[in-house]
Amino acid sequence: MNLKKFIILFIFGFTAYWLLGGLFYGFIFASILPSMPEGENPEMMMYIMIGCAFMALLYAFIYSRIGGLNSYKDAIINGGLISMI
Repeated sequence: MNLKKFIILFIFGFTAYWLLGGLFYGFIFASILPSMPEGENPEMMMYIMIGCAFMALLYAFIYSRIGGLNSYKDAIINGGLISMI
């Protein structure tokens, strides 16, 4: 496994997963989600961040094991197939 590729995939995956989660759950679905008490908010954000990191690690591991991703088109097709699973 190429460690440099794995780390780059993890960083980009974590950033995308975190930002899209914040977009969907913070802005789009904010009206249907229950509001949290003020004292628990930082702790819950830490757990959400850890969950995003583990999902990004899983995706980075899968992508780095696929190999043969020579173009953006191949990466997008493989990403769509993995996300369907």
